[in-house]
Amino acid sequence: MKQAESILEPSETELQHKDLLRLNDRLLSLGQLVSGSVGKVSGLLQTFDPVLIQEIRQTETEVNALEVEIEAECLKLLALHRPSSFDLRRIVSGIKVNSNLERIGDQVINIAERVEFLANIDRLILDHAMNSMSATSARMVKLSLEAISQQDVSLAERVREMDRELNAQNARSYKTLQEGMEQQPNMVRQAVSYLTISSNIERIGDLATNIAGQVVFLVHGKIDRH
Repeated sequence: MKQAESILEPSETELQHKDLLRLNDRLLSLGQLVSGSVGKVSGLLQTFDPVLIQEIRQTETEVNALEVEIEAECLKLLALHRPSSFDLRRIVSGIKVNSNLERIGDQVINIAERVEFLANIDRLILDHAMNSMSATSARMVKLSLEAISQQDVSLAERVREMDRELNAQNARSYKTLQEGMEQQPNMVRQAVSYLTISSNIERIGDLATNIAGQVVFLVHGKIDRH
């Protein structure tokens, strides 16, 4: 009888384990959606393809819905269970990763809107390095998700190193665009839009670095920020 009861009524530990596994699966799904959108930015900047813009918008709708579900799941875990210190860190990290992924999605939408605007006006011919920046940010997002999934501090440090390079690329981009505006005053609208895109890409890198920073908290229980 005792054995039957244990099968029909899972223990608190078993329920918590299942809930944590479900949370992990949902975070992985969210990460895949967001990483997919970030990966489309480089192609979008080269082709101005309206189909890509529509795909990014559709994905953003899915991202927003899933982000709300994951936050509710995290709050439920905190309310219903008494997680151990490590599981508590997993839940708190889940909340932060969830938020940063949603914000990355917002940055991609901002880029898509700027590209949509640029598609309908004269092209700005400058070596502003947006393609290189977008490729770097896409790699950072993928690597940060691998780092948190594998709880790999060394991968998290690689993301930080890439963020320093992305910041340098952003600074060079700004300089190039500012000089372009001085040389081509009739292209100010285009240059300003590219300045915004550069800032959006740099922000994606910052958010990916935030995700990577959660690895240190998860593994060592230390807040590793700034």
